[in-house]
Amino acid sequence: MNEQLPLLIQGFRGSETNQDSATAQLQLINASKEFIQPASQLVSAANAAAPTVGDQAASMNMNQAVKTMTTALAELRTASGKAEEMCISLEVDAALDQLTELDRELEEYRRAADSGNLVPLPGETVEASAMKLGSTSKNVGSAMAQLLTAASQGNENYVGVAARDTANALRVLTEATRGVASTSEDIEVRRQVIDSARDVIDKSTHLLEETKRAMNDPENPENQARLNQVAKAVSSALNNCVNALPGQRDVDNAIRQITDSSQELASTKYPSTDRTFQEIQIEINNAAVNLNQAASDIVTASRGTPKQLAESSREYSSSYSEFIKSGLTMAGLSKDGDTQNQIVGGLKNVSMVSSKLLLAAKSVSADPNAPNTKNLLSQAARAVTESINQLINVCTVSAPGQKECDNALRQIQMMKSMLESANEPVTDLSYFECLDSVMEKSKGQVWLLGDSMTGITNHAKKGDLENFCDSVGNFSTSVCGLTEAASQAAYLVGIADGASEP
Repeated sequence: MNEQLPLLIQGFRGSETNQDSATAQLQLINASKEFIQPASQLVSAANAAAPTVGDQAASMNMNQAVKTMTTALAELRTASGKAEEMCISLEVDAALDQLTELDRELEEYRRAADSGNLVPLPGETVEASAMKLGSTSKNVGSAMAQLLTAASQGNENYVGVAARDTANALRVLTEATRGVASTSEDIEVRRQVIDSARDVIDKSTHLLEETKRAMNDPENPENQARLNQVAKAVSSALNNCVNALPGQRDVDNAIRQITDSSQELASTKYPSTDRTFQEIQIEINNAAVNLNQAASDIVTASRGTPKQLAESSREYSSSYSEFIKSGLTMAGLSKDGDTQNQIVGGLKNVSMVSSKLLLAAKSVSADPNAPNTKNLLSQAARAVTESINQLINVCTVSAPGQKECDNALRQIQMMKSMLESANEPVTDLSYFECLDSVMEKSKGQVWLLGDSMTGITNHAKKGDLENFCDSVGNFSTSVCGLTEAASQAAYLVGIADGASEP
């Protein structure tokens, strides 16, 4: 009773002083409702105590006071109930009044920040304030969604509640904005976070005004379209507000740099170089190690301070650029179109998962307690590692000579079945033609087999990749020719001997 009575008196005075203020009228209504319960308890206590009063005059005065109080409470209950029914739309007006006040506060914070007089409150830190702003932005978005739903349904009660919730959430957002601005050492961060918060207030004001207009004209078919348009503006402003947080801007810059560097992947021109394939292979392997470590650092920094996230984002962007450059150089060294497409495709995949990693890091940094964000971050980091490994495997397989060696091995392995069961003819050659073919393969054509074996060894030592590939091809051709001739000769010998069995 002692707590509620001053609030009721304050409500009366405020309503008389500001008769056009929706906030003052709502405060009076709420104070009246809150006053009724303790006052009723007081009346009950007085009725119970009346029989114990021995003084007849005092007892009569008490009874009269109780009757007067009971009548007054009944009238107050009736009046506050009717006022509440009549003033449902005042909730939106009161919310608009609060938003005007919040914008005025933010304007003062901006002036204080520019003059260097904005100091943190006791216990405020940049990490806690940034976390508070990030989580509160989601609360604002949720309140806005409820407001849109209530307005689209034409439910005045829900509109009033949602408007009040929106104003309360924006109050917390304003407090968090002040905390971020006061704890940041960067004047640009201070200005940007305050300006973006003011933009949220401005767009939210427009949304409340559109809601009020829609409730006054519920049959207007354009209501929903206008509400959706303004709601999108609020959502965009909220994203900009979160992106203005320390560390978030650096992540956005890293994402933009990744997007810009990825444009190079759409080009068919590759960087020129006079280095060998082995040198580029070593370079891309080192770049892969650095990029993978940078991805791990991003995961760790997203749970740390904004400064750590900013530094790790810049490092990731740098490591990514080096990796892309090495990959494109590797693709340029390959003369095979399919191999080039595989390398470029692998680089595009690394680009895609890198953007997802940075976006997930932003979400964790802005609101570490949000459900499932940490799992998404871990999954994104694993996807980066897998994409890097896949690309390195493609580059390893695409090494000059690797494809030719693989082809030679497959051709030779395919000939193995001929020697295991020489039961059928493999050519139309006679025995002596097979003999001539064997002799020709080993001596007649510049001793092709021995020459190719020597060439493979010498060219590999010298790094002469073109001649090395030619020697591998000649070696495969010679071995396959000898195997084919030997299998045909074995078949002819077998069928010439009557005692032989297939």
